[in-house]
Amino acid sequence: KAVLWTFPSSNENFWGSFFYRNQGAAYLNLILVAAGVLFFYHAKRARDFARSGGPHFLCFVFFALTAASIGLALSRGGILFCGILTSAFLALLVLFGLQSIFHLRSLWLSLIPVVILGLGAFLAISYIDFDAIEERFGDIGETIETADQDARAISSQATWEMAQERLALGWGAGSFRYIFPMYQRNYLEIHYARYHQKKGWVGRKVFHYAHNDIVQFIAEYGAIGSGLVLLTLLWILFSAFRIFSFSAFFILVGFATSMSHAFFDFIFNSPAYWMAFLGLLTASTKLLQMGAARKYEAV
Repeated sequence: KAVLWTFPSSNENFWGSFFYRNQGAAYLNLILVAAGVLFFYHAKRARDFARSGGPHFLCFVFFALTAASIGLALSRGGILFCGILTSAFLALLVLFGLQSIFHLRSLWLSLIPVVILGLGAFLAISYIDFDAIEERFGDIGETIETADQDARAISSQATWEMAQERLALGWGAGSFRYIFPMYQRNYLEIHYARYHQKKGWVGRKVFHYAHNDIVQFIAEYGAIGSGLVLLTLLWILFSAFRIFSFSAFFILVGFATSMSHAFFDFIFNSPAYWMAFLGLLTASTKLLQMGAARKYEAV
């Protein structure tokens, strides 16, 4: 009933040490990316040196346990992008296995622990309450049809109008909650808190975040500031992708899912997530560069 069994929370939907379960699930998705990158990195090294085991089996366990935790969090965005990451991981795993046929010694010696770990992963996933997930998602078809009427879609539209006023330089970092009410009042659905049968619209909703980090960043930092941040991230990503591998491709998938998730939520407004995101990109890139350098020296 409290965060880390200690700190009371005004938000009953917290998860782990995060007061907002959507940010907690997004953070766990970063752990999925890290586990996947390390899995393919160590699996390739084990195959290259004809080893039967390695740290990649432990990474597989971490991946399965983290995916189960995301399912238990009941965050719709977290589960959706966890599904994308898991599907990409399994697809790459199949391709890696087919590629390993040419290294039969490492493939067959690794088969038994893979089966054991697979059974363990199945047991971890079995703890997920899929009925609760189905209830949480509701009618997906209806959700898609009425997406433009959703409060998040409307707030994103209002934030984009706010951004267009100062598109080049933006309104300034941290200015959203102070400037947004001027545009929020143009949309009754998000301006008022509720509709009373006798009094009509009453109360006012307070938005601290746009529930769309991409548009909010443009509104606050402008095209120039947001562009500099994006170019920095793309340069790091390009540095990783110059060394093409399964790990590099999974980093790319992780980057795409993080950006997509940020378009529907305010995960980048969590300092823990933002720092972990930057740290993961940088550390993964350096790891792949060091691995390539060692292979070159060995040759």
